Amino acid sequence: MRGFMPHDAARLTYRLVRPDRFGEFEDMHATPPSEHTNISFIPLQETRSIFVHVPKAAGTSVGRALYGCHTGHHMNLLDYRTAFTKMFFDAAFKFTFVRNPWDRLVSAYFYLRQDTGLAFNRAQAEKSVTQYDTFEDFVTDFMARKDFNSILHLREQHLFLRLPWRGIGVDFVGRYESLHDDFAFIAKRLDRDIALEHRNASALRKHDYRDLYTPECIDIVSRAYAKDIEYFGYRFEG
Repeated sequence: MRGFMPHDAARLTYRLVRPDRFGEFEDMHATPPSEHTNISFIPLQETRSIFVHVPKAAGTSVGRALYGCHTGHHMNLLDYRTAFTKMFFDAAFKFTFVRNPWDRLVSAYFYLRQDTGLAFNRAQAEKSVTQYDTFEDFVTDFMARKDFNSILHLREQHLFLRLPWRGIGVDFVGRYESLHDDFAFIAKRLDRDIALEHRNASALRKHDYRDLYTPECIDIVSRAYAKDIEYFGYRFEG
């Protein structure tokens, strides 16, 4: 990917961003990605693509490999529709990665329990996982409530991908379970000759997700993530 000079950033920004929302997204549109910048829209503009980063579905690895940064980090698809012009949004190749909900919940649980050094993650963890001694206690109490969607890393995956007027609005849904094959398809689609490295793993996790579930926990998660299971065709065993 070629580098961007300031005038390139400004030109792309004014052409592609909705003028009435420019102030809200100005920094992301005008700042080229670098080792010091985690969020930038410029790689999306360069590749005419939009990557919706669903938490705990390999999004950090995918974003870093394809774009060198988080792009819009965990913005949902409607946020991107708000940020970009309709012309750019409609023409862009929109994609995401999703993950088996039972497996993803285990990953999120252990990720939030580790010290990432991020104040936001720490606050989210204190509201959800750190008050429980075991994964089973967490599921049978916290995940049985209605407010788990208030925790970013626990939020239902389809909520990141829906548009009010058309349902799931991305062009391609990659899967964590076929990560490398689906990443290869996307990289070819974006004309990017790159390899995928695993980043942002949950350091405390040492189990196959299935080993942590009781029948009661399986049922609670199946109800909590019923729409994800329906939309993406997942089962507990695969």
